[in-house]
Amino acid sequence: MSEQVDANSLPDDIFGFRIYGVMAHLPEPQASQVRQLHTLIGADGLATRPHCSIDNFWGPDDLDAVKAALTEVASRHRPFETSVDFNDLRSNLRGAAYSLIPGRRS
Repeated sequence: MSEQVDANSLPDDIFGFRIYGVMAHLPEPQASQVRQLHTLIGADGLATRPHCSIDNFWGPDDLDAVKAALTEVASRHRPFETSVDFNDLRSNLRGAAYSLIPGRRS
C-alpha cells in the first residue's frame, strides 16, 4: 500500500477510478479551521470534507487488506486528540496538506 506510484499512469478500473484513498474526517474544531483556511486560499469548493489521509490503494480488491490493517493498528492504540498545524502547509497541483499534531490521549 505504501509503494510510490504515479496515479496518473495507472489505467482506470471497472468503476472509472485509478486510485482509492482511505481518510479519517477531521472532528471539530479542526474541520472548521481547515475550511476557513481553504476559503482564505480560494480552495473552498473542494469535493472532500477536511480529512487526514491514511493511505492509498489500487482498487476494490485491496479494500479487505486496508480494513484489516486499520483494524489491527487501531486495536493496539487508544484514541487521541489532534490539532492542525497550519504553519506546515504544503500544496501542489493535487491539493494542500497540513500536519496533524497528536494531543492528549483519551
